[in-house]
Amino acid sequence: RASWQCMAELAAASDGSAGGRVPHRLPSVHNFSVPYEGRMVLFHITLLQGSAFVWVGETSLGLEDLHVAIPTRYDAMPSVASLRGDLEGNGGNLAQKLSKRFAMPIFMSFNLCDAAPEIVLFTQKEVNRLLRELLSGQAATPEALPLGVSEGGSG
Repeated sequence: RASWQCMAELAAASDGSAGGRVPHRLPSVHNFSVPYEGRMVLFHITLLQGSAFVWVGETSLGLEDLHVAIPTRYDAMPSVASLRGDLEGNGGNLAQKLSKRFAMPIFMSFNLCDAAPEIVLFTQKEVNRLLRELLSGQAATPEALPLGVSEGGSG
């Protein structure tokens, strides 16, 4: 069976005690691959207790970029620290936006070579959608994922 079917069954079995959200066993690991203009973009999302780790890259894999963004009550925008790579790079900006959007710490690794603004925007939209679905407990369905997308979880 496809893993989205398992997630759909979990969602259907939810008793609603979490406000309609599927209770996650944490950490939970989710992998997605989405084609974009002839290249395969891989998404790895690990949901942790109160935070998330997001890795975006290609089949060459790697961890050339790693940032953490943490919301703070002292500034409207979350604070960003570069653990590896360029502080002003795409990973730091994306981590900050995701952290603000989801009001939680985000560990972000952005590993796309020659990332044009179009693929950065595509990546931002996909990560937003995937995180929103995972955090809300919605099952990833074939209609919700672009054609050719594979998704797998740890459970």
